[in-house]
Amino acid sequence: MHNSCERNSGEPREDLKVLSFDEGLQKAVGRIQDLISTQSVAAVGIDGSNTNVGKTRLVSRLARELSQRQIPVVLGSEVSMLHDNLPVLPVSQAQKQSTKAVILIENAGLQSAFVPSIKSLVRNNKDRELRELLERFNIMHPGYDFMISIYRPDKPFSHSDLPETKLLGDIVICNDNAIDDHAKYASI
Repeated sequence: MHNSCERNSGEPREDLKVLSFDEGLQKAVGRIQDLISTQSVAAVGIDGSNTNVGKTRLVSRLARELSQRQIPVVLGSEVSMLHDNLPVLPVSQAQKQSTKAVILIENAGLQSAFVPSIKSLVRNNKDRELRELLERFNIMHPGYDFMISIYRPDKPFSHSDLPETKLLGDIVICNDNAIDDHAKYASI
């Protein structure tokens, strides 16, 4: 077993608290519900520090929680994969009707630890990439509503120990229950 999140020395940003998996899940669900109460589509990106940190589990749990609340979810393992999943759900109709939909993108392509001077550039590029894809399906949405960064104590974000580095996630989760899934890579 790896070190606990409890011993995490210092927060990633002064204004951001590192949450446990369950705390982060509940905060994300609450934030999504708030967004969906005022808009038809919510786009959430999930970024992990490495493999086996809990990205897929988080996406699964978010999708289950939202489905239980009758909120349709479109999943993409990255923005380019979302293209195949958007037609399954009439997300473009959500903007014309009272239908609501959430787009969850795992591996949003944002390595979450960045020097502040390039953080906004990276975020703007990722927002533009998502916005352009959604526009192809007549979904007018500015980009990600928020980002979730997830890591394990033994798999931190690269360079996260540098004082000038800031995490890109709006919600940061330290998942000390995640373990390496060697079976997943046995056939490679």
